[in-house]
Amino acid sequence: MPPHSADPPRLVTIPLSHYCEKARWALDVAGIAYVEEPHLPLLHRRHSGGGSVPVLVTPERTYPDSNAILRYADERAQLKALWTDGEW
Repeated sequence: MPPHSADPPRLVTIPLSHYCEKARWALDVAGIAYVEEPHLPLLHRRHSGGGSVPVLVTPERTYPDSNAILRYADERAQLKALWTDGEW
């Protein structure tokens, strides 16, 4: 069943990952509501499409890593840009 457009994005994470923390920080600072889906390392592969984490799943598309999630959050930031000069 396709996700409903009002559903918040799902953030697939594992504990103790600085990449996952970076994605959470970006979404929080940008004011974007999301639902975190924490998984144990290696078991996350069933929910991340077999790849690495973090993964952000939105109704429009999937963002496969922390840099892509930062760009997503930066484009939607409610208060200010997360990055200056567009450098990643």
